Parts: sequence; C-alpha cells; structure tokens
Amino acid sequence: MPEPFTEPLLLQTDAPVRTLPHVPWMDIAGVRAVVWALGREHVRFVGGCVRDLLLGRTSLDVDMATDLPPTESLLRLTNASIRVKPIGIEHGTVIAFTSTGQFEITTLRRDVETDGRHATVAFTDDWVEDAQRRDFTMNALSVDPDGNLFDPCGGLTDLEAGLVRFIGDPDQRIAEDALRLLRFFRFSAWYSRAGLDREGLAAAACNADKLEILSGERLSAELQRLLQAPDPTVAVEAMGRHNILQALTSLAIQPRPLRRLVALEQSHGMPPAPLTRLAAMLPGAETDYTVLAERLRFSKAETAKFKTLARPLPDLGADAAGIRRALYSTGDRDRYRQLALLALADGEPGHLDQRLQIAADWPWPKFPVGGFDLVEIGVKPGPHIGQILRVVEDWWIRRDFAPDRAACLAAVQKSLDPTT
Repeated sequence: MPEPFTEPLLLQTDAPVRTLPHVPWMDIAGVRAVVWALGREHVRFVGGCVRDLLLGRTSLDVDMATDLPPTESLLRLTNASIRVKPIGIEHGTVIAFTSTGQFEITTLRRDVETDGRHATVAFTDDWVEDAQRRDFTMNALSVDPDGNLFDPCGGLTDLEAGLVRFIGDPDQRIAEDALRLLRFFRFSAWYSRAGLDREGLAAAACNADKLEILSGERLSAELQRLLQAPDPTVAVEAMGRHNILQALTSLAIQPRPLRRLVALEQSHGMPPAPLTRLAAMLPGAETDYTVLAERLRFSKAETAKFKTLARPLPDLGADAAGIRRALYSTGDRDRYRQLALLALADGEPGHLDQRLQIAADWPWPKFPVGGFDLVEIGVKPGPHIGQILRVVEDWWIRRDFAPDRAACLAAVQKSLDPTT
C-alpha cells in the first residue's frame, strides 16, 4: 500500500476564495494613492496586515506586492508625485513615502539560488509562483483592493485552525533560509492554537545546526520577537526539548522557569519583557550574559540591561524600608520590577506584591545636597567632595531618605569637626 501523502497540498490557483466586505487599508489616503499610481489590477496586500485582518486584529503596518517590475513601480510612483526610495531594488522592494505613512511595495519573485542566508531572485508576474516561495501557508494569503482574498496554499484553513505550517517540504524551506527555523517557533508562539506542526518541528530539530550560519542581528531580532509573544512557553519548551535553544546560544538554557515568569507577568498585568524572559532561562553568571549579548549583537543599552539580570540577583529588600533602599539603588522603577519578577520566578520566597506596589507608588526622593552646598559650609573644592557626597548619601539612605538638606549638611559638618 502506498504511503499516505503528508506534504501540504499546493492549490495552485489564483482564483479568489472569498470577498471581504471591507478593506480597511483602502481608507488610508496614502495607500489609495499608491494603488492608484500602480493600478488596482497590479497590487495586492500581503503579510501581517492580511493575517491580522482575518483574525479580527487591527494592523496599519501595510505591505503590498505587485506584478510590475521594480523599475516600472518606481516610474509610476514618481510620475504620481509620490516620493519613493529603492531600499532593496535587487530584491524588488521599494518604499513609498506619503503624507499618511510609508509603505513597502515588492515585486513578485521566484528563487533562482539560495544558500540558507541569501537568495538570488528573478522577478515574475505569477502570483501563485510568488506565494509558493514563501515560508508558511498563512503568509501566502493576499487581498486585492476590491477585497478579493487569494489563498493558493491553503493558508486560510491553517490560520483559522491555529496551525503554523510550512509550504511544501519543511526541510527545503529551511534550506532556502535558515532563519525560517526560528520563524517557525516565533509564528507558532503567536498564532498556534493546536500545538506545533509535527513535520515542521521535526525539520527544525534536524536543521538546528544551520543557525550557526546566521548573523547575530538576525538571530536577536527573531528571538526577541518570539519572546514578545503573550505566552511563548509552548514554543520555547519545544525548542528546549529539541536542542534548538542550545544551538542558538551555546549555553545550558532551561526553559521551565519561563513558564513561571510568564504566569507572574500575566497575573500582575505586566507586559512581556523579552530580555527578562531570556534571563529567566539563563541562571549563569554575568560572563555568560556578556558572551550571549555579543553573539546576539545586542546594542550597548540592551547589553547593559541584560547584564543586570545575571545571577546572583541583588538584594531587593524584605521589608518596606529595605525595598525602598533597593529600588533607589537600582535607579530605575521598571528594572526593579523586572528583577522582582525574576527573583520570584527563580524561587525566592514572597514579597512580589509589596515590591511592585512600592515600585509603582513611592515618590522618588532627591538627594538634598550637592557639591556647592559643601563649598558653602567651608569644604574646600576638590575631588574629595565627591567622596564626601557618597558618604553622606549613604547615611541619608540608611535613614530611609528622611533627613532634609539642613540635617545632611549638619551631619557633614559634624563628621569634619575634629573636636567631635
């Protein structure tokens, strides 16, 4: 008996499957101008805006595709007095700047050659051919300006079922662009409702070593988008079981603490924090965080924030006064909140509600004295002023920020008086 056919069926038709009652992007003046310039018959909306519309979400991040060559797109837009920039002309992408937004328009393509990182493409006017080179069935959906929905790869059924599925052979799709391996988990985190597709998961596990060829910037962007999902735990734990997290970071990542952290975020109404979520799975020292930040090409600001989440965590306070001191020492309300979440996710007992309450409501105190104040009471200018200020500020902090300017200066004078 022949083996059952398991690969996704390619419908290979460019007939619309449904007509939408309203195309919200056509309400945007800039979109209408672009469509008018290129011709209604030459434009379709693609990508995330279509997915979101079909799921009942609002998205104004509008991307368009066209069957016109990129040079023709440039000419038509320019002739319509629309400022345009060829941001990726070799791949057929131009960007139109209008008074109501900027919009990417990409010419239909087919792959000529791929190496897992880059693709050589040729332009085509075949909408089905362009759809079949995309990664997932739901990303092959398109809508024309009249509301006709086109679905050449069965993406509508998958989208409605909450299934993220590769178009055609998953191994081949990943071989064309290794980043699709991570995109599979990112899209699954955002859109899957029926678990991860078995064929896609198997292909990702078999191709995990291909992540090594990708740049840190691409890995970082995709990983942070994944961790930005409302609840990425199912996808991330699958990555852990199949050694994909280890291939991505070369560190001993443990996905389980992420589940506790996400539950704490949701129960306290806090938005997802990708770097904190990543740190929850990394119980290592600051050196590990530095290595990972370099691998993922974090910005200086991201690296500095990420390293503050390394273990051991700082003392966050166990009573109101201690919490205020720790919050002040941290210097940032949101960073303290993230540390508090992380501490409880790590298993530190209690205190989260009190810590979050004080972090939200405590009026941030201002140290009441400065260098000029010390000079006024007779301290000679010089580098030692900074040292004196640090000592008196520590004294002020240990007294729960209560001493005012006069009390602080009196303490300085007393410490400098040789007769006391």
